[in-house]
Amino acid sequence: MIKLLIHVAKWTGAAALTVLLAWQASSGAVREESEVIVHVGVPDVEIRIDEFRFTVDRPWEHPVSCELPPGDHLLTMHQAGVELYREVFTLENGRGRVLTAWDEYGRLSGAPELSSPAAPEPVKELEIVVGPDVDCRTSAGEARKKIGAF
Repeated sequence: MIKLLIHVAKWTGAAALTVLLAWQASSGAVREESEVIVHVGVPDVEIRIDEFRFTVDRPWEHPVSCELPPGDHLLTMHQAGVELYREVFTLENGRGRVLTAWDEYGRLSGAPELSSPAAPEPVKELEIVVGPDVDCRTSAGEARKKIGAF
């Protein structure tokens, strides 16, 4: 009887250990570092990824690479104390990302800084006419000629 109890205890312990290990593996208990690679399109800037700082002298030449834990991170690009680019990105466990930091508003090219974007022009409503001589492969110019519109 005692031998049977010892045998059952061994199998129960082994089964419990197997379940515990399977649960940890499936829940992502092992956190792998992930690599982020940033291509920089602006000269003479500082790239910041969370608390890490990188200086980039020449654009597009050498991407910035950084190993980070999974989760949300912040990428910013600064020049002379001015923030030119900002992006929040998420890294998944063991999966890398490739990003591009660039001067999205053209502040380095001498363009004036935008206070607010210009209002877009209203979109004109067009009636789409499909007939025997006009179909989805017909160019807009051909369609205009065929239906006599515009």
